[in-house]
Amino acid sequence: MKKRLEIVKTNPGEPVKAIYYLDNELSFINALEIKDEILSKQDRFEHLTIQANLDHLDLTGIQLLYSIRRTIETQNKKLSLNIKLEEGLSSLISRCGFNELIIR
Repeated sequence: MKKRLEIVKTNPGEPVKAIYYLDNELSFINALEIKDEILSKQDRFEHLTIQANLDHLDLTGIQLLYSIRRTIETQNKKLSLNIKLEEGLSSLISRCGFNELIIR
């Protein structure tokens, strides 16, 4: 599993952007570590993009995405999600009503 938070260099006066790269899994196994990494650096960026390619996503991972969205937006920051899901997982997420979280 690969994951890392990268603060992107911007021109003076532009909002500072961060990209969180995540491969393979967003679940109870790694959710706390991901949350801690993002929140510990949230004062360093104005716009966060989560770039993920997932084979496994559980309810804890979904709750983490909602929590990150709420935290970022209450601080008047922006969040973009670019999440690619394995086809069966994408179908399940859609049927469970969580599409609006992933596709927004």
